[in-house]
Amino acid sequence: MVKVLIADYSPEVANVLRAHLKADFDRTVKIVAALHEASLDKFWGLIEKNKPEVIVMDIRFFGLGTLRTISEAAGRYAGVKILMVGTYDDHDYLRASMDYGAIDFMYKPIKGAEFKLAMGHIVSVIEDEARQKEEDAQILAEYARDRELFRSRFLHNLLTGVVQDDDEIASSMQYFDLNLQPPYAALSLRIDHFKTVMQGLDERSKHLMIYRIFWHTQQFLGEDKTGYAFIDSFNSIKCLIYGIENQNELLEYLSSLKDFLHKRCGLETTIGLGRIYKELTSLRFSSRQAEAALRYRYLMGYNSIIPIDFVEPKNHITYRYPKRKEENLVYTAVTGEYDYAIKLLREILGDLKTAGDLPPMLLPRIMMNIVISISRYASEIGMEAEGRLREFFNFGDILGIKTISDAQSLMETALQAFCGFVNAQTAENSKRMVMLARSHVDEYFFEDISLDILASQYGTTAEFLGKVFAQRSGMSFREYLMATRINKAKEILNSDDSELTEEEVGAKVGFFDARVFRSVFKRREGMNPMEYRR
Repeated sequence: MVKVLIADYSPEVANVLRAHLKADFDRTVKIVAALHEASLDKFWGLIEKNKPEVIVMDIRFFGLGTLRTISEAAGRYAGVKILMVGTYDDHDYLRASMDYGAIDFMYKPIKGAEFKLAMGHIVSVIEDEARQKEEDAQILAEYARDRELFRSRFLHNLLTGVVQDDDEIASSMQYFDLNLQPPYAALSLRIDHFKTVMQGLDERSKHLMIYRIFWHTQQFLGEDKTGYAFIDSFNSIKCLIYGIENQNELLEYLSSLKDFLHKRCGLETTIGLGRIYKELTSLRFSSRQAEAALRYRYLMGYNSIIPIDFVEPKNHITYRYPKRKEENLVYTAVTGEYDYAIKLLREILGDLKTAGDLPPMLLPRIMMNIVISISRYASEIGMEAEGRLREFFNFGDILGIKTISDAQSLMETALQAFCGFVNAQTAENSKRMVMLARSHVDEYFFEDISLDILASQYGTTAEFLGKVFAQRSGMSFREYLMATRINKAKEILNSDDSELTEEEVGAKVGFFDARVFRSVFKRREGMNPMEYRR
């Protein structure tokens, strides 16, 4: 039952509203209180006592303070709906009430049909809000149950490098109650002889097995407050370990974890361990190293712990090198996006700088590989740049690079020249495509023409062709096509010997629906085709 409070100086108004509510909302709406004197104390007291969901108030009930009062009511009681009433002379005042928290307004004398419509809308809004509130409560309950899933997803993103921003990491750590102390390391834990272990198990038992290992791993780490675990795949657990600075101490601790899992689950496991880092943002490197170490277990043996330093003791570069950024750099360079290409180049060189001393010739080889990839990609997309690549990238100078600052200076200059060439070529190609598209429309305006058809002929996308067409023509492709067709129609209608019907004229210029032809013609010319002919 929706509860209504009436604030109006006339008792007759309250009686009229009661009659309308009884007639149309007898089972859903009820007047719980009526106030006929402008007393703020009584007004707030009635609201506190009766908790109305709707307040019907005369716009002049509190004089000049009415708008201030409804604004305060809307602020104090967020769910209350305020319906204002007044005479036609109060129109501006009533409209202003909508800016102060009123949901609607009506004119006196109150008419049954109008009141039914207004109150029906208000009841509908209240019911929708109640359903939304119930749904929100259900969502919050399910979110609270699945919060662990979101925390695991955050840890996964941290270890895979999806999350790299320090502020975002710090706020997420606080939100998920993760109090991690440096240093940090990542490990990957996998079940030994997994295919053999899986034989004879039904699906439920298979999933329960990896969950049991996850649960016991989390119990082990949580008891000592040394880390967090989450399920990474069907037979793999990833862990974030913190607070253990000495690698030998960490190996001994993980050995205890393996023994604990064997005792609790009866399964042997192998652990790949990444290097220890002081920054949370470096966990993505440790995670890659843990996976790499795990790949060596066929050499090291199963049921063991394999640190990356044992497998690759001198490698401090490979896992820091941002291969994805290199791929993006190649793409952006070939598309002529110089600013973004330079940003990526600097980030790549910055990551290499943090890796420490680089082996001789590694830096020039990396830069040369980027240039070769640019050449290959340009060739794949049909760009005529391969034969001219040496104009922009001097191979001898690249192979002579000694320092990161040398690489940055040389590559920035080369990329600026190359991107300038790309953009000039793109502009020339765009100009040519637009000329071809306009010529095609001028000649074949009566056919079924679309951007998709023309773009496929020119080896580009409809989005790109549409964009450059609008830039160079000052109108969209469709606008140009419609203008051309209408101009051709006008030529036919202007000819003295033309006796074609409106439908026939439309068909001759590419409109196969006479109604569409008539509508477009009238919109552009201000009259229909036959009026234009006359």
